[in-house]
Amino acid sequence: MARQLPPEWAPQGAILLIWPHDGTDWASRLGDAEQAFSAFALAIGRYEPVVVVCRDPEVRERALERLQAAGCSRAAIATAIVDSDDTWARDIAPIFVSSDGLPTLVHCRFNGWGGKFEHDRDARFGDELIDSAGFATLGYERADLVLEGGAIDTDGAGGLLVNRPSVLDPRRNPGLDQATCEQRFTRHFGIERTLWLDVPPLAGDDTDGHVDTLARFCDEGTIAHAAPSGPDDPNADALARLADQLAALRTADGQPYRLVPLPGPGTVPDASGKACPATYANFLIVNDAVLVPSYADAADGPAVERLQAAFPGRAAVPVPARTFVTEGGSLHCLSMQLPEGTFEDLALT
Repeated sequence: MARQLPPEWAPQGAILLIWPHDGTDWASRLGDAEQAFSAFALAIGRYEPVVVVCRDPEVRERALERLQAAGCSRAAIATAIVDSDDTWARDIAPIFVSSDGLPTLVHCRFNGWGGKFEHDRDARFGDELIDSAGFATLGYERADLVLEGGAIDTDGAGGLLVNRPSVLDPRRNPGLDQATCEQRFTRHFGIERTLWLDVPPLAGDDTDGHVDTLARFCDEGTIAHAAPSGPDDPNADALARLADQLAALRTADGQPYRLVPLPGPGTVPDASGKACPATYANFLIVNDAVLVPSYADAADGPAVERLQAAFPGRAAVPVPARTFVTEGGSLHCLSMQLPEGTFEDLALT
């Protein structure tokens, strides 16, 4: 069976988001969250459709009202009804692969980032999504692996970038060794080369160092990565270690990757004053554009410029993300791309 995990720059059918509700961590500031999600959906909708997953019909009605008030086209929005504990679609939604040319959902087990948070509904999210209108026609398989989508990134040439602490973690996959993990990456995602990093998480990161907060492929030979904001950056040591390890990686033909450092923003505090894991590496690639987190920081402009240079065929578009990161994530964490051709089956919902 020919199996491939498409790179994020492959043609997309839509972007999936999970709408915030009063059962999530957004409950105390739901209005702010809905405003931020609406702005994010509007930015996506300029380039491709959006699939909004809602807890129930009441949340669906509220979401559609907010989205249309923000200027989103109703024709470019589909919905699905699935309950969840949170809104981090990247980590709880199934991962789409191409299996003999057909889209297949790979549902990895989810355990609340190593048991840190309540996750009963999130753990069922993939199974329930595949039973919802529009998704039931897709292929589906369960992987014997606890894995969040934010923990992996592919170069589209058989390489998978993974940060060891977020996968080979006894709280996630007790007893799993590197060789067995690589075998499962090959079985489920068609991976030929696993590119391992070993970097501690950024300050405030509850994911144990998801790679989508650290380093991301821009094409088969280019990696954009988080860099320190300056010598006083609390993540300076970790990011220096990241840069050294990325420099040692090689492409499928044995060449070093071209590295694009993304300047770090200054400290973005949460409500208690604790540093949040704000990083420009959490960008989202969509059709014809790359959406770049904006933190109302002086580094926003340089980050957009560097990503524009790394994606010459796409528009680099800043999207406000300060609200998001105070809950621990950003644009990529909140979203999951769907393969080309899937939106047509969802558009009537």
